[in-house]
Amino acid sequence: NLAGKIFLTTQKQHLKLNVLYEDESIIVINKKSGIVVHPGIGNKSGTLLNGLLYHFNNLSNINSDRPGIVHRLDRDTSGVIIIAKDDDSHNKLSLQFSNREVKKVYRAIVWGRINSKGKIEGYLTRDSKNRTCFILNDAKGKYSYTEYNMISEFNPFSYIELYPLTGRTHQLRAHLKSIGHPILLDENYGGGKNRFKSYNQKYYSKIDGAMKLIDRFALHAYKITIKHPKTNDQMEFIAPMPKDIKEVLQFIDESE
Repeated sequence: NLAGKIFLTTQKQHLKLNVLYEDESIIVINKKSGIVVHPGIGNKSGTLLNGLLYHFNNLSNINSDRPGIVHRLDRDTSGVIIIAKDDDSHNKLSLQFSNREVKKVYRAIVWGRINSKGKIEGYLTRDSKNRTCFILNDAKGKYSYTEYNMISEFNPFSYIELYPLTGRTHQLRAHLKSIGHPILLDENYGGGKNRFKSYNQKYYSKIDGAMKLIDRFALHAYKITIKHPKTNDQMEFIAPMPKDIKEVLQFIDESE
């Protein structure tokens, strides 16, 4: 059967998982950056799913090649992710995501001085120049919407909170690029190491120091609020800010 196949084809691996919460229906994980959520081309092992199969006997099987996986985070995005233990929980959680009832909060360090708050919306399509990326436009693709608030500014960076209403692939990364404030070290979306050339030389040592403290783009899935699939109680889960982003924030704050 298909359920048996996935357990044979996807290796169980003893990977260390940071479990924030677990009951009979759901598992909430604080995913480390650098971990792919499930196997794909070029990633057959070392994924979050490999670790889930090792640690948990029960995972939903709605999608037989991705048991338990209700939603995803990019490889380099750290933070909170919900896993379903059974098909009923998976279906109910998926419905909450598709109905935009799940509240998600991300935090990011971005280039430049962003407005204190704002919204970004439009349609996301694949970038014809780079098919692994997405671009925002006014007419074609999948509708996407994000609101944001600034938490603090440390020239030439801003530390912000993001509230995506939709959950499109690379949504926050493409949105922030579209307003000229890409995420720190997001090479594919204009936030890479060459970005420092746009800024006054007086910032070079601060930029250089910040980039030495982190080896991925500075985006973290900080909080998620769902209705529990069995009890219908509203539940909020927070993944504390990871060490690398905290170190960058401390450094750029002290460099003011």
